[in-house]
Amino acid sequence: TALACSLGGYLLVDNQFQTALDSRAETVVMENSLLRHSLMREMQLGRTFDRAGAVRLADSVTASVGIDGMAFRLTDEAGQQLAGSRLPAESDLLQALGEKQSGWEVLLYLHAASPLRLTDGLVYLETWRDVDDVFQARQAQYHVFFYLMLFLILAVGLLALAVSAWLSQPLKRLSEATKKVAAGELSER
Repeated sequence: TALACSLGGYLLVDNQFQTALDSRAETVVMENSLLRHSLMREMQLGRTFDRAGAVRLADSVTASVGIDGMAFRLTDEAGQQLAGSRLPAESDLLQALGEKQSGWEVLLYLHAASPLRLTDGLVYLETWRDVDDVFQARQAQYHVFFYLMLFLILAVGLLALAVSAWLSQPLKRLSEATKKVAAGELSER
């Protein structure tokens, strides 16, 4: 029972964690895509398709997004930051992407990147979100599940003790009656 519950519980917690992480990844990729399309549209409206124009536009977006908003940055092909915020930890995602590929990864955060082709080269738009709460929720669920399993094992053990005592009671009476008959007390039933 404990093994079946352990396996089932682990699978439930792990599935819930994976679903939450996939949902957050979809959000980060969608934010990246929306920001990319917005930047491209603004660049078309401003008739600027070079790196300097993209940096100016990204800096103006950074000022309007604010601290609690979406974290993003523009980087060149060498990985040098052109505009935006610093990543919490560096990543190798850009080296893995092709010129027309977008992608995401899980590090200490969820990180998404997509390329922007400009007249004077390629830049990458990177967005990221903190996912500590998803990992902390999984850890909390594992702790709760551990204590539930401990309680289940204890309850099953106590129940097994009670059932064995209840089942062995008639055997005790039979054993005592047999001893009395062997001692010559023939009135014992």
